[in-house]
Amino acid sequence: MTESRTEILRNIRGALGRNGPIAASIDRSLRQRISAQQPAVRPTYSDDPVTRFLTKHAAVHGTYDRVATPSDVIPAIVAYLERHAMVTNLVTGSGTMIDTLRWPEHFKLEQRPALKTDKAAVSQAFAGIAETGTLVLLSAPSKPASHNYLPDDQIVLIDDQRIVRYQEDAWTLLRNELSCLPRTVSLITGPSKTGDVEQTIEYGAHGPRRLHVILVGPQAETNSEDAQATLDDRSPRT
Repeated sequence: MTESRTEILRNIRGALGRNGPIAASIDRSLRQRISAQQPAVRPTYSDDPVTRFLTKHAAVHGTYDRVATPSDVIPAIVAYLERHAMVTNLVTGSGTMIDTLRWPEHFKLEQRPALKTDKAAVSQAFAGIAETGTLVLLSAPSKPASHNYLPDDQIVLIDDQRIVRYQEDAWTLLRNELSCLPRTVSLITGPSKTGDVEQTIEYGAHGPRRLHVILVGPQAETNSEDAQATLDDRSPRT
């Protein structure tokens, strides 16, 4: 703990009239408040969470494929790379799905933090948030957060059973499934973009230029290319 942080916390305790550990009654009250906390007003929607997640993801110019089983993931990745004329050199993280994939022999895979020279990363999301089309990715030694920021393309695998309705539900899932939170929880909505320069949208400002989701579940549908084209026609990029 740095000296400046220590000083800030000391000042806060002083302003609250606390010069030592908090009383047991206050600690108990705070813990009860956290455990009984209720979400604020949330929007209602009638479509199912998976449909809404994909619609919101495509609306921010993300793309997706839906596949029925984990064995369909590799063909979807190959098709995505071929569609964009990309090489088969990938950095990967870990995950229940990633760890069981049987990669083609000609693929060159490295499980390590990403470098600025890497073109594509394959990650596995902890959850997806239907309300906003947001991916929830957790950091770990085998799941470097750099995969979310440095490569030009990020391909994210997610189980369709892990799409929750609201952001609050994602945090509840985290608390229920993990004994402690990871160092970084990344909430990613669409590819990285900015309109700071003359109000012109530029991709790859703070992360991947393209974000492709592969949703794994029995209700597989066609990929998002047609849906993306429809959205682009309706709301042209400026």
